Amino acid sequence: MVPLTDRLRSVRRLVGGTPLLAIECRRDGGAPFVIHAKAEHLNLTGSIKDRAAVEAVRRGLEDGALDAATRLVAAAEGHTGVSVSAVGSAIGRRVQLVMPDDARPEHTLLARAYGAELHLAPRALLPTLADELARATPGAYRLDRLSPDEQAEAHRQTTARELWLQLLGQHAVPDAFVTGVGTGGTLRGVGQALRREIPSVRVHHAHAADGGEIPGWRPRADGPLPGSDGPVAIAAGDAILMAQKLARELGLGVGISSGANVVAALRLHETLGAGAVVTTVLCDSNRTYLDGPLLRETPVRDGYLTPRATFVGFRAINRSCLTCVDPQDTASFPTGIFEMAKGLERRMGR
Repeated sequence: MVPLTDRLRSVRRLVGGTPLLAIECRRDGGAPFVIHAKAEHLNLTGSIKDRAAVEAVRRGLEDGALDAATRLVAAAEGHTGVSVSAVGSAIGRRVQLVMPDDARPEHTLLARAYGAELHLAPRALLPTLADELARATPGAYRLDRLSPDEQAEAHRQTTARELWLQLLGQHAVPDAFVTGVGTGGTLRGVGQALRREIPSVRVHHAHAADGGEIPGWRPRADGPLPGSDGPVAIAAGDAILMAQKLARELGLGVGISSGANVVAALRLHETLGAGAVVTTVLCDSNRTYLDGPLLRETPVRDGYLTPRATFVGFRAINRSCLTCVDPQDTASFPTGIFEMAKGLERRMGR
């Protein structure tokens, strides 16, 4: 039997360490410019939420209780439940998942597809029900590290670190980071880490100013937000058009919130000026949206930015070595690295 630590180590290689995409654009036919976006849709289940799920399991293993547990019990909303279900299955643990009774059908179906046993309840009762299930289930471990604070810490340690190193490799320093907010973990975690490196960086949250709904985003986030330098207004319809455009013109199959983030990044770049280095995240894939608006025609309205934008192409910036290679695990080193080192030693006469 493969030890739990080895199984988790393998899962961690499938989560995070995503490429950074330098997307070259034109606006209104003008000079080309670049926005940078982390390709989080390439994670294990196609979502940035995989990062928090892996971090929660890793911390549970460090606590010592998870090693002997046979089941994971968690309360989770949105795609986080899908991520917990997949990570739990990958490490050989059954998952009992408590999700809101108004959860999107795509999320409940995916969670079940990954083997989770679902319990639906009103949102306010999720933690209580999860606690009761954990107490009543022999061999259960209550996975309770999915709070906004814990999610922010996961992004401080992984997403932000990768983004910073990848930009440095391109001799670039971020001027701004923008993303929509659900729990706010991505905004807080990435924003705080980037500000430690460069205090002048701008951190903004995007919101739907037209009253439309962006899946996974907090509604009416148009006011001040802790950790944010202010809101960037976009339209929900514009976000759908942008997600469609990214798939059809660049082959990037991302969801509506990713399209919204790109619209927000383009608006922020327009505000900051031609040379600004603006960053964001493509937070999930398009596979949970394929029976919805992404396959329908969305009317273009005045003020939409997508019709003004043209994609020239994109360049994928390699994963950063410090996040892809675990110094404690030689099996994670690139194939042939030892042979290369020995060859170099022979050439240098050592």
